[in-house]
Amino acid sequence: MFIFLRADFPYTHDLRELLDLLGRRLDVPERVRQAQELTPFASRLRYPGHGKATTEEQYRQALAIAGAVIGWAAQVMAKEGQ
Repeated sequence: MFIFLRADFPYTHDLRELLDLLGRRLDVPERVRQAQELTPFASRLRYPGHGKATTEEQYRQALAIAGAVIGWAAQVMAKEGQ
């Protein structure tokens, strides 16, 4: 989204920070803000042996949140690109 908006952004895995910055430019719905829960997947859990194994329920929840974010981003880009 930052690239689409031609906005600067920090190089970070902290999704809360990125969502807060994005919220200064766009209305970010709560279902998208839930993506901050995915920060451990973007940092600690991506390296084997760091953190607990992901349960199937956590995996399914993460996929649902990611799907909501992708759907929202596609809608914003379609609307803004008109």
